[in-house]
Amino acid sequence: MPPVEIHLALNHVPVVGFAGALAILVWGVLRRDEEVQRVGLAACVAVALLTIPVYFTGEPAEDVAEQLPGVTHDVIENHEEAAKYAFISSSLCGAVALLGMIVWRSPERRAFALRATLVLCVATTAMIGRTAMLGGQIRHTEVRAGAAVNAPAELERDAKQTRD
Repeated sequence: MPPVEIHLALNHVPVVGFAGALAILVWGVLRRDEEVQRVGLAACVAVALLTIPVYFTGEPAEDVAEQLPGVTHDVIENHEEAAKYAFISSSLCGAVALLGMIVWRSPERRAFALRATLVLCVATTAMIGRTAMLGGQIRHTEVRAGAAVNAPAELERDAKQTRD
């Protein structure tokens, strides 16, 4: 499978995965359910691992996207810059979650790792969401800044050209 296809096939996993892992962690903390907390930590580790191929197939996807009509270098660069920070945050979240699983038998260390993972998971979910929004702008021009304002006029112009 070419890197571009891998990138497109997996790019939603971090978005949905970290939001889901965060929900599981919060549920486990609120319920004081250690089993659910461990599942939340494991989910963070799994999603962080699945984020690796998404990040490293971004450059080959960029090479293809730059050749497409209507795609600007600035839109791609904004996505790439956001992806770098989201990947760092994802990696930290996964590492701290893994550490939490390793030190699980120590209540003090477990509590610290769980809190740290929660904070990192919130930050990562936000960063991944922003990265996804910026990535969506590459091909979905309707979500670019100013698109909603211009869309009705462009649609009317296109409809008129089709009628003529």
